[in-house]
Amino acid sequence: ATLVLGLLGAFFLNFVIFTYLAFRRIIRAMGKWLFDLPLWKACKALAQNNWARAFIFCPLMPVVPIFLVMSLANQWIRKKRRVYDTIDDPLEEDGGRTSGTQSVSVAIPHPETLTLTPRVHSAVMLIRSWDWLSITFRVYVLCLVFFCYIVTPALLNVLLAWMRDALASWPFGVIVA
Repeated sequence: ATLVLGLLGAFFLNFVIFTYLAFRRIIRAMGKWLFDLPLWKACKALAQNNWARAFIFCPLMPVVPIFLVMSLANQWIRKKRRVYDTIDDPLEEDGGRTSGTQSVSVAIPHPETLTLTPRVHSAVMLIRSWDWLSITFRVYVLCLVFFCYIVTPALLNVLLAWMRDALASWPFGVIVA
């Protein structure tokens, strides 16, 4: 069974790679077309919403330090190996290093001077530009809702158990009426 599943997995992977290579022009054209769809624009607007940011921030916060430490270690290794000395910077030919969305444009310094990798650094700079007071309030509301969702069934169970004991001596007709 494992051999058959492995063979099917290999065939599927082969099929996906072949399909991508055969239709990559169509995939690129459809990708450009996708950016013009109203649904894509609505998703981008949703990503700018502070409620959506808070909803994503809550479950991802425990793993953020892990990614930051991995980025820090990766950048430290790159600096020790002098990787940035051997790479020509393609952004210097374009006249500068800028990155960002429509609302925020962040200047990216040369990678040698960064503590984190350039991709993580630009993400951190973008996240730092958010309205954190509004997001923090929404995080508190979401955590309160989650707490109520978890605690309410346990309290309801205790309340119903107490009610059963309190009503045990009462006649059934009085309880129903």
